[in-house]
Amino acid sequence: MRASIRPGAEHIKQQFDLHPKQRRVESGPVPGTLQIDGAFYSDALPEELRDLPTRNWRSTMEAKVALSKRYEERRPYEYRPFSHKANGKYRMRGPAWTGQVRCVNHPESMRGSLNRPTTNCRRGTKCGCDGTFTIDPNTWESRPDIAWRELQQPT
Repeated sequence: MRASIRPGAEHIKQQFDLHPKQRRVESGPVPGTLQIDGAFYSDALPEELRDLPTRNWRSTMEAKVALSKRYEERRPYEYRPFSHKANGKYRMRGPAWTGQVRCVNHPESMRGSLNRPTTNCRRGTKCGCDGTFTIDPNTWESRPDIAWRELQQPT
């Protein structure tokens, strides 16, 4: 007898990953942004968090937890979907706008919690922390992250 398991059943979640050729760091659509593995980040993202290794199912649990923590350290610097337009485009907001990081170039963000990372941006210098831009999902490779795709659905 053969058993089949549906994704989502028994709390099993599908996991997608990029092909090694898709994993890269490149400049983003506007100055001050980076596109890393298909997601957009502020250029204030620390260098050591830009090129993280892939998750390996053969790794020990301790190694998996350590790598997950490194990926979580990168999340506050990520641009978030702000709104969905009727023409299918998305408005993206920088991490200082969303309160994920504290940046001297976005004074409102400095009033936020001290538990949030403070960027090393210099006052008065243009940075990508408080930027916004509109992106057409057909012109860039989106993350194969189901939770992120759910955020993009119009409400």
